[in-house]
Amino acid sequence: MRVISTASQAFVARTPEDVFRFVTTPDNWVDSHPVTAAVRGNTYDTAGAGVQWIEVIKPNPETPAFEVEWSATIAAPGRLWIIETDRLAFAGLRCRIAYTFLNEDVGTRFHRDMACLLNDEVQLDPAIAAALANPAPHDTYLARVKEKLER
Repeated sequence: MRVISTASQAFVARTPEDVFRFVTTPDNWVDSHPVTAAVRGNTYDTAGAGVQWIEVIKPNPETPAFEVEWSATIAAPGRLWIIETDRLAFAGLRCRIAYTFLNEDVGTRFHRDMACLLNDEVQLDPAIAAALANPAPHDTYLARVKEKLER
């Protein structure tokens, strides 16, 4: 089993509960995360543990969009949210994203940690591997969350 991971963090001058509410509502991903083209399903409210929805991911203009079914596996409001999929772009590529919300005196330290697990027998295109390990789109996402919540 191979693991490809990336991590991003930002400070948001809002409460952990405010940041949690925004991030855990998939409708807010559109126009916030640069690769999220659309979401479908239970996307209009906070996704608690057990909730599933579809994200349409468009990594870049040259790459076709693909759909990912996410499941919220842990939801601890204002503290931790974990989402998982067993098929990120193709079979054999699992993904787990953990969002943590740490209370600081005047806001929230917001972390996003993504780990993609790939079966050893699956050949991964080097461009896909590089894209998965690239923190830039996720850094942009956290910056946009900060901007939207601090307005």
